[in-house]
Parts: sequence; C-alpha cells; structure tokens
Amino acid sequence: MELSNLQKEIVESDADRIVVIASAACGKTRVLTERVRHWLKQGVDPADICCITFTNAAADEMRVRLAADYKDGMFIGTIHALAARFLMRAGLKTEVDAAIDKDDFDTFFTLIKKNRSYVEHFDYVLVDEA
Repeated sequence: MELSNLQKEIVESDADRIVVIASAACGKTRVLTERVRHWLKQGVDPADICCITFTNAAADEMRVRLAADYKDGMFIGTIHALAARFLMRAGLKTEVDAAIDKDDFDTFFTLIKKNRSYVEHFDYVLVDEA
C-alpha cells in the first residue's frame, strides 16, 4: 500500500516534533515505521533511535514491519521496557528482577527519579499510542 501525500510528508519531514492524530487502522504505525526506515536511510545511528509503543505486541509488530531494516542498538518497546533497559545498563539487574517478580513496574520510575543519570539520550524518538 502506497503512503498518501500527507503520510509521505510526515515520514520525510525534518521537523523536530510531529504529532500524528488519526483513528484506528489509518496507518499510524506504518507511518512511524516508514519514518524510522527513512532515518536509517539518512544515516542515523540506530542507537540514536527510540520507538516507544503501548504494548509489547505493538513493538514486535514494528520490528516485523521493519524486517531487514531493523538494526541492533535501536530501541523499540514499551515505556516500562525502556525504563528497565536504563536500570539494567546502570547495573540494577537485581532491582529490575525484583520489580518484575512483584509485578511492580512503577518501581522502575521511582529508581530513575532517584538517579536521573540512568536515563540515556536519544536523538530520534517516536511514541506510538501516546
């Protein structure tokens, strides 16, 4: 399926911030996926790309849609998975495992608030289902 002119404009835009508001099944995830693909073709380092999705299933779907264009180092996942990544890289595996065991994912944010240096910087951020 071809992108519409508006979708192409969004995908190829150099704007710092774009908000895409559309009803279900209008192609939002496709636009975001194509925007990531566009960034990669422009030479953006995959480690500078962060795609936050509402569910793990949506993250998996985005990876599938990117297919061979998906690159290691790129983050695609939920906000909780991103927070866990920050904490794991800061050496807090035990704390992450304990929060997961208790099904208390908000603990991730409490730990990050205590030490904001855990947060990694991304130059390119997409949020699906904000």
